[in-house]
Amino acid sequence: MRVSLPDELLLRIISTYDRSNGKLRNMPDQIRALQPLSAINQRWRRLTLPLFCKRAFVSIDETEASPVVLRTDSNLGLLLDTEHDDLAREMVIWVTCSMVSLPKIQRLLTKAGFDRTAWLTVRRLEYCNALHDFPEDDEYYAPESVQEFSEFLSLALPSLRDIDYEDMYSQFTYNRFTASPLINEHIGGPTALHSLRTYSDLPPMLSHYQGQPISIQKLDISGINFPRALRLPKILASSLVELDLSSVDAGKLWDMFASNTGDLVFTQLRRLSLVFHWQVRIRMRIQDGGDETDGPVPVPQNYMQAANLGRPRFPVLQELEVRRFSGNLPHFLSLFPCGQLRRLVLGGLKSELPASWDFSPFRSLQQLSVRYVDPIDSGDESYIEESLRRLFHTSPLSLQKLTVSLMSHISTIPLPVYAPLDTLLTSLSISGDVRVEEVVRVLENLSSLQRLMISDTIVDPLVSNAQLVGKFKGTTEADFGGVSTSLRVLEDEAGMTQRMVAKYRQLLFCLLPRLPNVYLLLVGLDCVKAVRKSIDTTLGAKVVPAPIDDRFRKLKVQPWKL
Repeated sequence: MRVSLPDELLLRIISTYDRSNGKLRNMPDQIRALQPLSAINQRWRRLTLPLFCKRAFVSIDETEASPVVLRTDSNLGLLLDTEHDDLAREMVIWVTCSMVSLPKIQRLLTKAGFDRTAWLTVRRLEYCNALHDFPEDDEYYAPESVQEFSEFLSLALPSLRDIDYEDMYSQFTYNRFTASPLINEHIGGPTALHSLRTYSDLPPMLSHYQGQPISIQKLDISGINFPRALRLPKILASSLVELDLSSVDAGKLWDMFASNTGDLVFTQLRRLSLVFHWQVRIRMRIQDGGDETDGPVPVPQNYMQAANLGRPRFPVLQELEVRRFSGNLPHFLSLFPCGQLRRLVLGGLKSELPASWDFSPFRSLQQLSVRYVDPIDSGDESYIEESLRRLFHTSPLSLQKLTVSLMSHISTIPLPVYAPLDTLLTSLSISGDVRVEEVVRVLENLSSLQRLMISDTIVDPLVSNAQLVGKFKGTTEADFGGVSTSLRVLEDEAGMTQRMVAKYRQLLFCLLPRLPNVYLLLVGLDCVKAVRKSIDTTLGAKVVPAPIDDRFRKLKVQPWKL
């Protein structure tokens, strides 16, 4: 008797073939993977087509033969010729050439079929012009070309709600926002703009907006590295739910919100991310001796005091991210509503992150991430040990997920675990050169941990399946003492593919057998088949002691971050 699978199950099967993960370089492979599924029968075709056609894309790149000859890869013609353009929800345009003018980009998009129709169902645009080199002559991005190209995009995409616009050339050339007309059409217009992410200056229409309340909920401005302060209308403070600002000036942080009266209250903001200017060391003259020395640019202490509005307020803020702040970080954090935060991310140099952490004011914190972005060298052991000790010791009782990320050039990094983390923490992520023995010690002290994510763990790689079989040969269950009965999911984000697989084989021997209740192993996408083959080969050799062999047979191996 034939059994017909329900649509929900078929969709789950089909979705496993959608591995582009939003990356344009994977989209042609995704199309080739989905095409056979759409040809199985009418039902499969009906379920596959929305996934197959949801992302329209154009890629403009150099050929291997010559950087002068450009190559265009696109599915626009296919969508138009099969009359499936009404299924498109996203438009992705990537330009990765050394140097190409906007008029030429426009001609190539026209050739691909971009302006053959108005893409009425496309709600999101991702445009990335990531030039490798920059032209010396501004004729490549003359004002008239900028205007014409922006209108060209606007006419073909009348229904946008989300815009992700990156133009590396205009970012460094002038403060004019390349896509201003494109965005102007959707601010206060019939199709309200929901989110905006840009690597260029803020569009003038948004800077000087004086109309009715606008609906932009997500704003991400990156690369604003200009001498003047960025200016935002105060009206945005009442609509934003998420705000990301990169390369901002700590001394002018809140002056960007232009208003002369009233309080600055972010009534709906739930997530705030701030990445400050990297504080370069400059030559400073010492007054008494006249010598020069290196020193960081000082950060003023009134960075949370807007000139006109006073200190801003965040009545519903839940998530705060602060990176590369070179001032007094504990004082800076104290100016936010610490007691109501659920998630906190802190990142910076060793000199920017204090050794004397105190997270006691964050009484509702559930997720904490601390990222050291410069290498930890020999001589830093005492500093990093004290920093980690305070981090673990002062973490609030509410904490459930902890992430520690660091780069180390020393042989061992201590990861002290203190009560009450030993019984409360359910998720731990360790990114850094930590030996697997240290990971085992941590697991032994975290009785409630259910998910562990590790990266760059130091193990002796096994370069072949034969080596893995040899490791297990002659072992018994007693050789693999359990270290954690609570852990359910192990995720490892390793590096290059060949190195990944060799590392995973060693983890299959030295760590997985000691985790009796782990049912899911998440590995790199390109390593899933190889890891499964390593498990099957070892089981086939009948060298894995019971009951570890039974757990290996039930272990699910899947790609992480899909």
